[in-house]
Amino acid sequence: MNDNDKQNALDRNLAEMFSMDRPEVTEDFESRLVQAVGRQVQGRRRQRMQRRWFIRASAAAAALAMAILVARQSLIDGDGPIGTLTDIRGLVLVSNGADVQLAEGQRSLHTEQWVQTQSGTTAQVVLSDQSRVTPSPRTVMQLDKQKQGHIVRLTKGAVAIAAQKQPEKQYLMVETPGTAIKILGTTLDVRVVERPTGVKQTRVHLHSGSIEVASGGVSTRLWPGMVSTTEEGKPPETESSVLEVNEIRRLLQETRRRAEATNAQANMPMIVDHVSSTAWTIVPLSQFDAGPGDVYSLRLKYAAFGVKAYTLPGAAVKTHAEGRVVHVDLSERPKEVEKVTNIVLRVPRAAGLFRMNGPAYELTAPAAAANAVTLLQVCLPKSATVQAVQGRIIDRVVATSKRLNRLIVTLEADSQTPRIYE
Repeated sequence: MNDNDKQNALDRNLAEMFSMDRPEVTEDFESRLVQAVGRQVQGRRRQRMQRRWFIRASAAAAALAMAILVARQSLIDGDGPIGTLTDIRGLVLVSNGADVQLAEGQRSLHTEQWVQTQSGTTAQVVLSDQSRVTPSPRTVMQLDKQKQGHIVRLTKGAVAIAAQKQPEKQYLMVETPGTAIKILGTTLDVRVVERPTGVKQTRVHLHSGSIEVASGGVSTRLWPGMVSTTEEGKPPETESSVLEVNEIRRLLQETRRRAEATNAQANMPMIVDHVSSTAWTIVPLSQFDAGPGDVYSLRLKYAAFGVKAYTLPGAAVKTHAEGRVVHVDLSERPKEVEKVTNIVLRVPRAAGLFRMNGPAYELTAPAAAANAVTLLQVCLPKSATVQAVQGRIIDRVVATSKRLNRLIVTLEADSQTPRIYE
């Protein structure tokens, strides 16, 4: 078909169309046709613009949603997981609040997540700085991380913590009801117990390193070997983890009280355990020979091997022995700790202080040159009995009790303290 044939066919079709029974075309047909076409074009343009706007808005909304999601995840994760829950033995629950999941195998932990161990369950949390937190059974704790470092919020139960040495101006924080514990790199145990009154009590046992315990508006620095007990709203109370150190400190306070009441000289008390041939005594630091690096030395009457040293507040002090000489190292004490003036020594194999004389136990103590008060506590086998106390220097029996398969007899003597050093 050529171009003429195509034109003829178009003319015929147009003629047939206009011959049909249609309304007559008016004079304004052209203008109305232009307007109609214009409206269609504008409508199509609006549709295209709306589609473009919707696509752009959807992309922006998706980007915004992604940004919100990333920001929220950043708030939750920080730079990622803050720890890993591992070594699970038993039933451990992990919660983000309402969502509670059963932890199995090994899983990542994020900020503000709760970890709860059930009865008979143990697990371990390795924080991102490689510090280790080991919760005991029936423990509830929350993990968090802020600018200053990791946070363990303990609301129930107990945890053992082996903290890595912290970067400058950072620390691992343990928070319990009413108590905050700053850990600079150490090992310790923290336990929360509820007293019959409903008040929660926090007990901290420091094994190594240094920590700061704050409660009731008071902050206390601990040395290794010390125990801190706090209640909500009350200052920390500290003591040694060693019973005899606490007991000899109590005897010193009682000695001073009795000496003041009688206008006498207060001598250092002593504990002598006849069962184990061990002596506990207080030696003024002035009796030691000062050496370089804050190390002090004392020559004993007995072998120094196995001797242990403590400060009077109860902190363990590093020692090493050379024959009968014991060296105590005070170089690592925190700067905030009050200057050490007395050292508590535990001397094993202190033979000769106590001996058997027939059926009686005999204690050797030198008489005092002036009126003096010395409290001597002797630990005898549990089967022993106090029938009579004889001796020129013994004034009276202050108390008797039984503890740890021992008969404990506390004597007040007008004597010097038996010396275990030369």
